[in-house]
Amino acid sequence: MFTEEEFKKFTTELRIYLGLHHELYDNTCKDVYLEELTSKAFKQMGFGSDWKPICSHYIGKDQKVKNDTRISNKSGMILKRRW
Repeated sequence: MFTEEEFKKFTTELRIYLGLHHELYDNTCKDVYLEELTSKAFKQMGFGSDWKPICSHYIGKDQKVKNDTRISNKSGMILKRRW
């Protein structure tokens, strides 16, 4: 689980990466692209990520971060309650 401060830091980092994505592309960021940006945001925070660009999807887990916390990426809103 993440603290409120960590959650705010994550959303800030992810917004930066999403901003860069939208400088290049008009389409929404989804699938493997969203997974990669999420991974980069967690790594920037020092939480690490086991995500690899192999386009493999496991049910309920796209990557693991901090203390083996499982993350499932879905495009749309960022919701803390899922963490």
